[in-house]
Amino acid sequence: MTSVPLPAEPVDTPAIDAAGNVYVADEEGLSAFTATGDPVWRFQPEKGIAVSGPIVAPDGTIYYGHGGGFVQAVSPDGRSLWRERARKTAFQPSSPPRLSPDGNWVFLENGVVNAADGTLPAFENLPSQFAWFFVGADGRTYLIAGHIVSEWQSDGQDAKVVQSAEWEFQGGSAWPPEGAGVTRDQTIWLLYGSFRAPTQIYWIDLAGRVLSHVKVPQNPSRAIAVDQNKIAYLCSGDSDSGHAACFAMQSGVDDPLWQLDFEQGGFIEGGAVVPGRLYVAIREGFLYAIGESQP
Repeated sequence: MTSVPLPAEPVDTPAIDAAGNVYVADEEGLSAFTATGDPVWRFQPEKGIAVSGPIVAPDGTIYYGHGGGFVQAVSPDGRSLWRERARKTAFQPSSPPRLSPDGNWVFLENGVVNAADGTLPAFENLPSQFAWFFVGADGRTYLIAGHIVSEWQSDGQDAKVVQSAEWEFQGGSAWPPEGAGVTRDQTIWLLYGSFRAPTQIYWIDLAGRVLSHVKVPQNPSRAIAVDQNKIAYLCSGDSDSGHAACFAMQSGVDDPLWQLDFEQGGFIEGGAVVPGRLYVAIREGFLYAIGESQP
């Protein structure tokens, strides 16, 4: 396990490109590192403060969220391309942007912009209130509104819902999920939990039937990623306790596959997963890389 200092307090989840380079947003800008932690470049915007982590498009463009619901686009060599709001009204994003499978759209929670120039599309046939856009590991586009997960498709001009899955959440939580995703075999996962309620992951099928659910050892925990084997990587930590840990939880298995406690604990801003490695950013200024030999 290795760690490197960051120029400022990190914000949310790091991103990784195809070459293994790591991108971390902080309160003052965006930093690029090699897979071994060497700095590549530093971007500082003329205005706007990062409030969410970055994502990397196939062409190398990096997108991350600014306060007020803006998306900042950065070139592969660290230059500003554009900065536009993801919907007409201001909002405060709490998760990183997402890119559509075809690379045409950038989603920021329930906002969406054109990836090329940041212009707003006219998606009039999709639910907008409390709806979050995301892309499943199956390469399809989804949105979650309340406890309903829907697949949708775009013809380039408008978009429509093609199928939805709703489950009887009363046995789980009355509050909407904190995170959601779809695996390659189209199993839906939903993360529930708060400071008052235990963190749990529910796995459901496209018909809304519950396949399994597991409780996470520490509360609250946030989902970093779910891999093709339906293993969820979650992290928990806060600045008050000074303790931070990450877990690997598999669908249908009650106990963690592994748990790792950090030497420098604190608030978990986010993380990212690639085969054989888990990256985690901690607010106190550390970026951890956890390899297969560690758990």
